[in-house]
Amino acid sequence: MPEPLVHRPLRIGVVVLLLLGVGLAATGVVAAMSHSESAQAWAFLAVGVVLAGVAGLVARGVRWVIVVCFVALAGQLVAVAGTGAELVFGVAGVRQRQLRGLGLDPTTAVTVNLVWSAAGFGLFCWLAMRWRARHRRGRGAT
Repeated sequence: MPEPLVHRPLRIGVVVLLLLGVGLAATGVVAAMSHSESAQAWAFLAVGVVLAGVAGLVARGVRWVIVVCFVALAGQLVAVAGTGAELVFGVAGVRQRQLRGLGLDPTTAVTVNLVWSAAGFGLFCWLAMRWRARHRRGRGAT
């Protein structure tokens, strides 16, 4: 029986990335609460809860959730381009004020976002390479 396209190491990578996202969201909650930004704290809390739930479903191997995750991870290329542009051309004033209001350095926050998004897109690329290799093997066998 052939190995599944989304094998255990790839699923673990996605779960780890999602849990790192939970950690970032928790950091956002703490930063927002310590700076009396309760509306933002609720947003970070919601993101953290969703990411934790998705991580659990990916760990359990729920197929439709894994598919949705990989579509979202493919979209991280746009986030990489956007955050990269922010670092090159400067973080927008509105975003700088928002991040400084949370007690965060805008450049550091955008860099962390860039790294997280790049890791997510890397996981998508890993899946794409596995799919391509499987497709080539299947085509060569016929």
